[in-house]
Amino acid sequence: MGAWSTTSFGNDWALDWAGDMDESGSVSMIRSALVVGKSVVPSVRPSFIERILGRKGYDIGLSARACSMALAAAEYVAAWLGHPCADLPPKSAEWIRTHSADFSYDLVPLAIEALEAVARHSELKLLWEEGDPTGGREWHEVVDDLRRRLASPK
Repeated sequence: MGAWSTTSFGNDWALDWAGDMDESGSVSMIRSALVVGKSVVPSVRPSFIERILGRKGYDIGLSARACSMALAAAEYVAAWLGHPCADLPPKSAEWIRTHSADFSYDLVPLAIEALEAVARHSELKLLWEEGDPTGGREWHEVVDDLRRRLASPK
């Protein structure tokens, strides 16, 4: 992943997704990116032998790429609600204004569900937390800010 900041659009996957999104004419791409929240695989309990060896349960998380796209899609929903992030690409902001009537409120809980999945069960979360501790903390702050903006009324 080419990442240069913890923000939702601070990586290549999110910006590539936004570029494709801005060339499309439908919010269906947003919905598709947000269904990542419905594909979380729960924790896997270790086998008897694994427990004897001291292995703990593990999560089969979501890929960093899928999570980056889901965060970008959630940012589109937050911007549609009138609460854009500071680094929303200008072309994306224009796309959201132009296609505002195509959005629906059912995207909000879908975005929140995706955000929760990314924050709990994702490779992206692990990548930020395993790296610089400051980056992990900053990433969680970005996710918390997005959560607040999605919960704010339009």
